[in-house]
Amino acid sequence: MLLSDKRIVEELHNGNIIIEPFDQRQLGTNSYDCRLGKWYFQGDMNVDIIHLDNPHDIRRYWGQPREAADGKIAIRPGTTILAHTIEVIGGHNGYLAKMYSRSTVARSGLSVCRCAGVGDVGYISRWTMEISNHTQTTIWVPVGFRICQLTFEYVGETLKEYHGKYGKANSEWTPEDMLPKPYFDWDYDVYRTDRGK
Repeated sequence: MLLSDKRIVEELHNGNIIIEPFDQRQLGTNSYDCRLGKWYFQGDMNVDIIHLDNPHDIRRYWGQPREAADGKIAIRPGTTILAHTIEVIGGHNGYLAKMYSRSTVARSGLSVCRCAGVGDVGYISRWTMEISNHTQTTIWVPVGFRICQLTFEYVGETLKEYHGKYGKANSEWTPEDMLPKPYFDWDYDVYRTDRGK
């Protein structure tokens, strides 16, 4: 069940939902707005092939993390960047969060999470956003801009909580945590094709 603003605040006080830092002004009637952080990855348009089972291909395409210049991030037409929320956010004890674009952002021609907006129960971290520009012009987005909203749901008791490759505490998080890491999947050795290379 989707939580209302009242329930979000209650579960925040109960410790089942984590939002750090929390600002009451970012709380909607059934969601919480999160802001754009300063680090991002811009894919290399000269890389024409990526093998998802090859960590070197992934790193070659995404390169090194970039810090926003002059407090803004440029998103070129038809491209996708990896960026992050300022907030560390999520839920546990049966609570999870889901990410969506804010309406203002979508109306501006940007999508924030292509199709990976559901957080597992126990995932509490800065969230990575796959921000895509669907327009024909470069869009500059200021750091600190409220770019996405997260809703919260109670799904009930789970057999386990998330302890995976992406969720990191605030003090442990680095920009590299935004990069895709299929090579840490439990079934990586089943599908990888780079053996002996």
